[in-house]
Amino acid sequence: MPGMRTSRAADFRKTLVATTILASFTLAFGGRALAEDEQQEGLLGEIVVTAQKRSQLLQDVPMSISALSEQALERLGAAQFEDFARTVPSLSFLSGGTGRQKLVIRGLSTQGGSAPTVSYYLDETPLSAQSGTARSVTVDPRLFDIDRVEVLRGPQGTLYGSSSMGGTVRLISSKPNANEFTAKVDGTLSTTRHGGENYGLNAMVNLPVIEDKLAVRVVGYYHDESGYIDRYFGDFPIDNDPETFPDYKNQTTAFPVHKDVNDQTTRGARLAIQFQPTEELTITPSVYAQRTKMSGSPTYDDPPGSDDLGQFRTRDVAEPYSDKWTLYNLTLKYEFGDWAELTSSSSYFDRKSVQTEDVTDMLEFFIPFGIFVPAPIIETLPIKEFTQEIRLTSTNGGRLEWIIGGYYNDNEDKWMDDMIVPGWSDAAGGWSDFFGPDIEENNFFLGRTDRTSKQYALFADVTFHLTPQWALSGGLRWFDLKSTFVRSASGVFNGGSTLTVGDASETGTTFRVLTSYEASDDILFYATVSKGFRPGGPNTGVPLAVCADDLAELGLAEGPSQFNADSVINYEAGAKTRLANGRVTLNSALYYIDWKDVQQLNFLDCGFRFTDNAGSAVSKGVEVEVNARVTERLQVSAGFGYNDATLSADAPSLDGVDGDRLQDVPKWTASASADYTFPAFKGNEGFIHGNIQYAGNAIASFDETNPDDRRPSYTLVNVRMGLRSDDWETAFFVNNLFDKQANLGITDSLGAPIPGLLRVTTNRPRTIGMNVKKTF
Repeated sequence: MPGMRTSRAADFRKTLVATTILASFTLAFGGRALAEDEQQEGLLGEIVVTAQKRSQLLQDVPMSISALSEQALERLGAAQFEDFARTVPSLSFLSGGTGRQKLVIRGLSTQGGSAPTVSYYLDETPLSAQSGTARSVTVDPRLFDIDRVEVLRGPQGTLYGSSSMGGTVRLISSKPNANEFTAKVDGTLSTTRHGGENYGLNAMVNLPVIEDKLAVRVVGYYHDESGYIDRYFGDFPIDNDPETFPDYKNQTTAFPVHKDVNDQTTRGARLAIQFQPTEELTITPSVYAQRTKMSGSPTYDDPPGSDDLGQFRTRDVAEPYSDKWTLYNLTLKYEFGDWAELTSSSSYFDRKSVQTEDVTDMLEFFIPFGIFVPAPIIETLPIKEFTQEIRLTSTNGGRLEWIIGGYYNDNEDKWMDDMIVPGWSDAAGGWSDFFGPDIEENNFFLGRTDRTSKQYALFADVTFHLTPQWALSGGLRWFDLKSTFVRSASGVFNGGSTLTVGDASETGTTFRVLTSYEASDDILFYATVSKGFRPGGPNTGVPLAVCADDLAELGLAEGPSQFNADSVINYEAGAKTRLANGRVTLNSALYYIDWKDVQQLNFLDCGFRFTDNAGSAVSKGVEVEVNARVTERLQVSAGFGYNDATLSADAPSLDGVDGDRLQDVPKWTASASADYTFPAFKGNEGFIHGNIQYAGNAIASFDETNPDDRRPSYTLVNVRMGLRSDDWETAFFVNNLFDKQANLGITDSLGAPIPGLLRVTTNRPRTIGMNVKKTF
């Protein structure tokens, strides 16, 4: 029953939050007794992070940040972004499959814009995501040989620049070690319900060439993952009445079917060389490449559909997806004695993704000839990007700490759409009689957008320790951005041929002011005010031949030529504490974010769209994380984020009114985990890990009453157990233990524009497997 599901979800939220708070207070006030049993045994390990561009202990950083070490990622069995994302408070995502996620931190979510609201880094390099769509096209590197993941919540505009107004996710790879040979092999074999077998192999070799001087680290991996969604052939009824929809699962008439069409293979490699010719200078060149191929996306049709996993979709053509990228980086570090360290990072990023969507039924819906010629649209997105950052960081550890630096980014990307449908004119008995002689035969849409942008920035951050306990920090970033585009388009849906040229420029500043107070060695309080931004940019044009009426309804004679930057001001206060003599950490933060000139996509009935600055919004919430070493053998963790993100002014062009929830933002995110170890035979160690991950309900539009736009809450449970020694580990695992189906994103795509017909992205069903690791 729907009401019962809602009640259970509410009970779960209350139970998990209450458990977290109760555990925190119990450990806080009962910690002394715990510590008396085992004075220094079982202390929580300290994680060193570089969130503020300098090495610091996680608990000493006065900001809201989560960090997952390599060991924590392995305990989770995390292979890619979605495997760890649900364990981080206030981090959520909208997914269209691997490499096609939109990241959201603290509720700062929009459909479109010049860039995402969350920046994504691999070591020193920001990895560009194609935005301007409802779902950004992100990079999703495999997590093997990753030293740690850092998730920085709140605007990071001073040190990380644009696209970090909601926060920043950083993947930090393991570095070459010139003092020790190490190698590692990691293999996984599993099976997925409703799918098939999956296997993966990871390998790493760290080779010291010259002791203390030169080392090489090589990483490689290959993963083959089965699909779990079937593709049925057959034509949709144009009225899209679910009652008349063919019952593909229990049909009496045989329909052709392709099983498990969303299978995926991923292969990648990383090579890093670290050369230290002198004690002061370190040179680290690296190259990282990954290739992903999918036979189809993990989406099913709704309606129809069923309540159990193993959903299906009807398609007349296959919908493959491929993504290949290569990142080249050269990092130089020079230490000026005890005074400062100079860091230079030069990166070149090359990426190309190709996606195919079935638009057969979309063509028949808009041009009803009753012929249903198989029709794909192919979308190609290449990116080439150069990034340079140079900074000088103080290292003397005195009362004054500072960072100054400069940043340069040169980006070229293209957006190409191809909807040429061979054979359509023959099936329809002609072409020019319907669409005129000026449109190329079988060309429904052919478009290409070439975009360039250059950004320059200068930044500085200063911390002054007024007393040994009290510090005051301030940061400032100045940026200058220029962008251009050229768009050519033709075809039936474009109303003929058009050529649009545009440009935009933006100059501005962001800031951060922070104060922190160490009440003791174990308690840190902080408060901060910070600003983040996304640059504006040019719109790529709306063809008047087909969209004039839609624009007129908005009071526009033509589509806006450009849109302005949007920005946020974040007000935040938090505390970081160590309790029970270091056996417990309890971190919490409160925030209030004011978001102005929100960039949103405005979808027109003619099928085109433009970006507009639509209204303003407010996001407020709380985050809590607790980690505890309850005994020498039992460690527990829990955390939650509560977020209330709403429009604070009407957005009439988007049918949004003051008080409406922002799109794709769950109010609650929560997780809990436990790790228990025990002695096993022949001196080995046994272990059991379990985690539960929860994401609250979200909406895909400003209309909460529309059932098609609701994404229900979901809870996933994973378990892992096995044996380990100093140099090997064997684990058995069950992911998605209760075989729950999560709605990870609603796609009203080109392939499904018919009212009431949506494509829903879902997660992998229950997967049972075995993992073996061996180190040398």
